Formats: sequence, C-alpha cells, structure tokens
Amino acid sequence: AMSIYVLLSRMVQVQRPQVGVLKALGYSRWDVMRYYLLYSGLIAVAGSILGFALSYPVGQAFAQAYAAEFGLPFVTARFHLVAGLEAVGITLVVALLAGWFPAWASARTAPAQAMRFDPSVALVKGSVPWLERALGLGFHLRTGTKIALRNLFRNRRRTLTTVLGFVFAFVVLLTCWAMFDGMGYMMEVQFQQTDRWDLQAVFSQPQPYALVEQIKGWAGVGAVEPVLTFPVTIQTGSESHDAFLVALAPDSTLHGFQLPKSKAPSELLVPGHALLSPTMGENWDITTGDQVTLQTPLGDQQVTVDTSNAEVMSPSVYVSLDWAQGEIPGGQDLFNGLWLQVDEADRKDVRRMLYHLPGVASVDLKEEISTGWQALMGLYYVMMGMFLIFALVIAAAVIFNTMTVNVLERQREIATMRALGQSRGRVQGMITVENLLVGLLALVPGLAIGVGSTYYLFQVFSASADFYLPFYIAPLTYGIVTLLIFGTALLSQIPAMRRVNRMDLAEATKVMA
Repeated sequence: AMSIYVLLSRMVQVQRPQVGVLKALGYSRWDVMRYYLLYSGLIAVAGSILGFALSYPVGQAFAQAYAAEFGLPFVTARFHLVAGLEAVGITLVVALLAGWFPAWASARTAPAQAMRFDPSVALVKGSVPWLERALGLGFHLRTGTKIALRNLFRNRRRTLTTVLGFVFAFVVLLTCWAMFDGMGYMMEVQFQQTDRWDLQAVFSQPQPYALVEQIKGWAGVGAVEPVLTFPVTIQTGSESHDAFLVALAPDSTLHGFQLPKSKAPSELLVPGHALLSPTMGENWDITTGDQVTLQTPLGDQQVTVDTSNAEVMSPSVYVSLDWAQGEIPGGQDLFNGLWLQVDEADRKDVRRMLYHLPGVASVDLKEEISTGWQALMGLYYVMMGMFLIFALVIAAAVIFNTMTVNVLERQREIATMRALGQSRGRVQGMITVENLLVGLLALVPGLAIGVGSTYYLFQVFSASADFYLPFYIAPLTYGIVTLLIFGTALLSQIPAMRRVNRMDLAEATKVMA
C-alpha cells in the first residue's frame, strides 16, 4: 500500500500539467480519478497473477516440510480456490485504497493552475530551516550539506512520504526478525532459567524420603529435590479447566520461577495459595486474588491464586510441597518425582541407576528434551525465514520506489546543477546525504512503531499457542535492521542516478521529464 501510494502521489505531482489539459478539454473529475484507480488496480492484478502462480508450489513446499519435520508418512496438497480469491480481493482493496487519495488529489486540480505547475519549483518560501541553523551552531556545514538539509523542508510532502516509506520498512523487517529472537529467548528461559535440573525421574507410586538420601550419595549427584505431581481440575464457578499440579519447596534451587522483581516464591507458595501463569489467567478469566477449587484425585481444596508466574512452556499450577503433603488426604510426606543436578560426566550412569529403582515410570534428560524442542522448532524457523525474506523484499520495494521517484522527479534541477559545473560525484553525494538524513528522521519512529507491533504480535502468538512467547528483541537486531534498511536505501538510488547521469543536460534543463 505504501509503495503504491508513494508511486501514484508522485506520478500525480509530475503529471499535473497533463491532468490540467485533460480537464480543460472537458474530462470530468471521475474520468481523471478512474485513470489513476485503474493504474493501481492493474498493479494489484499483475501482482495477484504472479502471486497466484507462485502460491501453489510454495504451499506444497511448506506442506512437504511440515510432513518431513513431524515424520508423517505422506501428505496431500491441493489448491484452495477460496483462499486464493480472498488473497486477490485483499490485494485489490489495498491497492485501490492506496490509489484513492492520489486520484482524488488529481481530480481536484484546477486546470489553469495545473498547466503552469512545475514539480521542481519550491512548495514553500525560501528560508534557512531550523535544523540547518541548529547544526550550524556546532558544525561548519558544507554547501552540499546545506542544500540537502534545505531539500528536506523545500518539499515537505516528498520528505514525509519518504519518511513513511522508511518507517514501514523498519516495521515489517523488525517484526519478522524479532520472531527469531523471541523463540531463541524462550528456549533460553525454559532450559536455563526455569528448568535448572539435569535429570527428572517420575515414579508410578509415591516414594518415601529415605530414597532422596540414598540418591544423594550417588557419584556425581550434586542436589536432589522431591516433587509431588498429579493432574488437577480448576473449578471457577460453573467452568472447569484441566491442568497439571506441581508441589515443590518454595526455596527450590532446581526450578526458577519467572516472577516480577517485587514478588518471591516464599511469599506466594504459602498454605492455601496456588501460583499460575498469566496465560492461564487470561484464557480462564482468572485474576490474582481469585478463589478457585482444586479438584485432585486425593480431594478438593479451596485456594487463592496468583497469576504472575510467566513461564514459557507448559506452565503448571504450583503449590507448596509441605502444604500439599499435609492438607491433601493421603499425601503423608511422600513424593512421586525427583529433580536431580548431576555432573555432566556422570549423567548417563545416574540415569541408568534411576531406571533400576522400583516404581520408576520415566527418566528424562533435559539435554534430550531441549534437543527435541529444537527439532520441533525447525519448521517454525523455516516458516519465519520465508516471512523474513518476504519482509526484506517488501522493505526493499518500498525504499526502492521512494528513492527512485525522489531522484527521477528532480531530473531538471539535477541537470541544472550539472550544467552549472557540479560534478556527478558531488551531486550523488548531496542526494545520498539527503536520503540518509531522511532515514535518520525515520529511525526513532520506525523502531518505536516496530517494537510496538512486535509486542502486539507476541501477545497474539502467545494467546493462540500452548506456550508463552516472551517479548524480547536482541540489541544486535536493531543494528542489523538499521544497516539493512540504510544499505537498501543506498543501493536503491544507484539505478536512478545512472539514468540521471546519462541524460542530455541541454534537453533536461528545457523540457520536463
């Protein structure tokens, strides 16, 4: 939409004399508007045809990748006509909406004024802009820099549309790139900050505490913590929700809670209280301080909940181990799970020894769980890589269109400068400085809006998934995105400048391009 808007608005500016002639010859406003709307519609149709042709093979590739990632024996892919028509419809509506405002501006043009209009003439009165005065207090500005600064204020509409082009490029690129950061950060939080154990053993029958002391004496075992786990149903009024309850010591060192700095596990895991995740609270309409009923195989208990534990993967309902053993009938200081911290060299031996204990149902190695999640994330990274490529193309297209039109619509003034003795390198340098200044103007709003849209996307993603995707953007990402966009801007002006350098100066200074 931004590309089409910039393209048509600049085209309307350049073609105002022709529009004035048409209206003077009797063409109505609607005739002029229809021309520009048809132009934007043709862009949408041409793009839709190409997208239609590419969507089927790309969709098949996604389906095959999905099947391969999850080990499905076969996959059937077919073309969905309804989805294709919806895509074409959205594309057409967006294109026509983007073309409407330039078309309306062209239709309102007065014939006599339009036929005398020169887009290279300044749209504001000549003056020294405030930015030049401010920079001049601390720096000695060269003539080329002054011209670049004044060009920003000379045609404010051109500057504004260029800034908007940069802003949207920042938004689409930063949002897609941040999805990689968020997923990587989620894995780090889960397997380094939350799950601090190395081995986890689950028993089919409750075990006595004497077993804990026995395992502590094994070679390589640094710490052992008992836990009590079982399925639970949370009753909130007329609604019920299934979850998994974990009873552990509030001072556990092998499990890290993701709590606000103002809260501590010892304050929350007290008798009669349960700790939930924000995602659970939002999905089940539960807030901190609410009273709910925990229905367990061992009985029902009324508890007060706190929904501030922002764990990322498969969050559970946490309660105090001492309270669970004392209040739930049948607990009796028993446990059915163990978390172990083991030296890396001894993990395989300890795992084998755990398997030989009576009543052991499963033994999990955190490294294997993490590796499995990384494998499952392979498809996610493939999809986000495709989206990132699309984002790069879109950002490059927006910047390329804007930079190209910026240069080509000023052929007459550039040719005049060349005719007055300015070298090609100096003119190119002046335009480059101007484009970089526009990019700097867009840097702060572009990154700010990009961060906001990324945060919103993370919230939507977390609400529709079984895990919580924490909002995180790596500091390096800001630098990479900024370098990509500014690099694209510098490359985008090369084709237009090559065309300008080859033009006939005598012809260009007399005739409008």
